[in-house]
Amino acid sequence: MRHVLLVGTDEACFETLKEECAGSGFAITMVNSCEEAMAKAGEQTFDLVVVDETLADVTGLACVERLVKSNPLLNCAAITSLSSDDFHEASEGMGVLMGLPHCPGKDDVKKLLDHLNAVML
Repeated sequence: MRHVLLVGTDEACFETLKEECAGSGFAITMVNSCEEAMAKAGEQTFDLVVVDETLADVTGLACVERLVKSNPLLNCAAITSLSSDDFHEASEGMGVLMGLPHCPGKDDVKKLLDHLNAVML
């Protein structure tokens, strides 16, 4: 079974992401902070981590950076309000799969899972 770690405090905005990932065969773990995400990622292997833009302890991209430094092979996506160009600039070199809009919809999640499947082949 594949595993996804969702990191954020706004559970309602993760509902579609949870439903689509579960429907694609992912086991889902959700935590509220980067500190919790780091601990979970140290205990278990995740195929995908999706980090919200704002967390209780750090920004989403700062959390992605910490996670990827700890495990360079971790597939991460980040929810962002930045434009595509600004997101690319801010996340350059972090190995982020893609940016997602706030409260990603079915089409956004499908693109993410398609991208993940392509890189995991």
